[in-house]
Amino acid sequence: MENKKKNQDKIYSTFYWEMKLDKNHPANYSQKVDNMTGYSKYAGHDEAKDKAELLMRKIIMLHSNGYFEKTILITIYMRQGNFLDKSNSIELIKMNKKDYLINDVCKSDQSFYNDFFIKRGVLSFLTRFYDFKALGKDVQYLLPNFKPKFSKEDYFDISKHNFKTRKHLYEYCNKLVNNGHPYEAVMHFQRKYELNKPFDII
Repeated sequence: MENKKKNQDKIYSTFYWEMKLDKNHPANYSQKVDNMTGYSKYAGHDEAKDKAELLMRKIIMLHSNGYFEKTILITIYMRQGNFLDKSNSIELIKMNKKDYLINDVCKSDQSFYNDFFIKRGVLSFLTRFYDFKALGKDVQYLLPNFKPKFSKEDYFDISKHNFKTRKHLYEYCNKLVNNGHPYEAVMHFQRKYELNKPFDII
């Protein structure tokens, strides 16, 4: 993770995690810091549309890279707005070597909890993840076979977007360009959106 850190997108990532390093682990003897932070998105790449799938894949990635052995605690947060702002992110889960704890704030929001943790399988995944770890099984097999729910064309389908202000539209278009989408296609989408869904205030 350290050698890829410079490529992590700290603005548009849906999730980020703070890891408290286990100083007794040999891999951390040379570390000069006690904590590390990681992000779910890499610059120039799009994240998965299904955020539950994204979270599960990132947890598998952290396990594959040995961070559940090299850390005492991994705390995962989810951004609440269009941009990642740590002061406005919600804590989702605390995870250590042997167990996990879902934040009480998430549990108190029944709509979010039922949709994200229950219906989308995150709770079931977490339970099985630790069962597999305890039994020494390969956690890679835990990921469900998600069916594609979107195509690249969806990024430019104005019927699938509803921006509150022109500023939000421009921010979205700028994000598309920064993520490698063709400039001409993005500008065409912007003009088409403004023509078909005009804003009340310029």
